[in-house]
Amino acid sequence: MDKLDFIYLKLAIDAVPVLTQDNFSIWHTRILNYFDILKIKDYFLEEKGTISEDDARNVRTILTAKIDAAVHANVITHVNKNDALLIWKAIINFFASQHAANRARVWNHFSYLSFTPSDVTGFITSVKSAIEKLHEVGINRDVDIIAYEIIKKLPKTPEYNGISTAITHSGSSITPELVLDHLRLHANQQAIEGTSSSGSMQQVSLFTDPSRKCRNDAHNTLANHPASRCWKMYPHLRPPSESAKPKEGHSEHSVSSFFSSQPPMLPCFILDSGSTAHMTANANLFVTLDPSEEGIVRTSSGAEAMKIKGIGSIKLENEHGSFFLNKVLYVPDLAVNLLSVRCLVLDEYLVKFEMNSFSVSKSNHLVMSGNYISNLPTLEFKNLNHCSLYSPSELLHKSLGHRH
Repeated sequence: MDKLDFIYLKLAIDAVPVLTQDNFSIWHTRILNYFDILKIKDYFLEEKGTISEDDARNVRTILTAKIDAAVHANVITHVNKNDALLIWKAIINFFASQHAANRARVWNHFSYLSFTPSDVTGFITSVKSAIEKLHEVGINRDVDIIAYEIIKKLPKTPEYNGISTAITHSGSSITPELVLDHLRLHANQQAIEGTSSSGSMQQVSLFTDPSRKCRNDAHNTLANHPASRCWKMYPHLRPPSESAKPKEGHSEHSVSSFFSSQPPMLPCFILDSGSTAHMTANANLFVTLDPSEEGIVRTSSGAEAMKIKGIGSIKLENEHGSFFLNKVLYVPDLAVNLLSVRCLVLDEYLVKFEMNSFSVSKSNHLVMSGNYISNLPTLEFKNLNHCSLYSPSELLHKSLGHRH
């Protein structure tokens, strides 16, 4: 082998990724390039001819080195571990078998792909990869059927309904590539709009009813006041009532109205998107507390306010470990311990909501996880008592925004 061929061989080997459960298509393409350079491709694809002992040993080494532990456990056995061809067949049978069960698995993977409006390019990549897997296991549906399956995944919003209409009335044959081209154009437009508006943050909110009322952190364009004076976006602009007017120099925060009623405090934390600060009525949680911090916590309805008696740091413990939260308000009259979603995001936590649960992570490490209890996103910690002072019906009543 001359020097140039050796360079190509090294490039081909380096380009082969470690085979995992998710990247068989690219692994298969690049390993075939490696076989092609060695001129042994037909031996593995069609079992034609023979290969030398050196080639067999080299291929066996590459195949076993370029698969991760989970795949290794499924394809390497005491029977085939010394035979490159048997290892190759085991890998193909595991990932690209045309057995009915495997074909069903691959089809279900494509069928259940979900569309995320904030990651259109990622969706395009996932669809192209899934279509390639369909071909690998011998599922050759009509291209228009595959295209319609992709269109079905788009949200039923005016924006995406317009994209669907443009595709179906384009006059061209409907193919997966046509659908993905329209989505790619839409993604490019999103990127352009995002770049042009990067200099200024724009508050966007969709209102599905003709009401003029604003919502928490969202200004209704139908309201009779400008966004710059919206109390929902900027709670500090709300004029204080005479009964709860803060003193000069004192801070003011907002919280959802149903968290301010006076029954005994719930021994857990609620994740609240309407709260502008972390707050608790449990003084025992504080590792440091500055009682000089004063002010009021105003409810979203503006009808009542609670006094702030201090600010400090608390320590929380759960099954994932322990951590500290700073700038936590001490509010003795608060009925529920609250963690502010806004403050978590500002502290570089990632809050992820699922259908039946949610999680909070930081630097790729899971910090908190919780569930919805009577429609409230609830977090429990080891240094809090695990009991409920509200009945399920009372929790549901409060989760709907009723104070009494």
